[in-house]
Amino acid sequence: MCNQTMEKMLKAYYVFNNKKTSPYTHNMRRLATEANLYKGLSEEQKDFIDDIIPFYIERRYPEYKQMLYDTLKRAECEKIIKETEEFVKWIKNKLEN
Repeated sequence: MCNQTMEKMLKAYYVFNNKKTSPYTHNMRRLATEANLYKGLSEEQKDFIDDIIPFYIERRYPEYKQMLYDTLKRAECEKIIKETEEFVKWIKNKLEN
């Protein structure tokens, strides 16, 4: 769910910045780039986007679900949630200013 949250926030920023419908894609790096946001991301934010993209693919396809559940530990999940919350807050701040 964190990747979907981030994707929706990037699409919201895309629409806000470009005044048109966002592209039909789940590629967050592409969304951030086309929204003219990628250059303003910190290296940590860029790394987080790169790290979280595979979770969407793995979660979406049932054959990968169990593998994903077996791979992630509680501490990793908590870290992903925290970083997602920070990312959402950062984009909301940009939308308000």
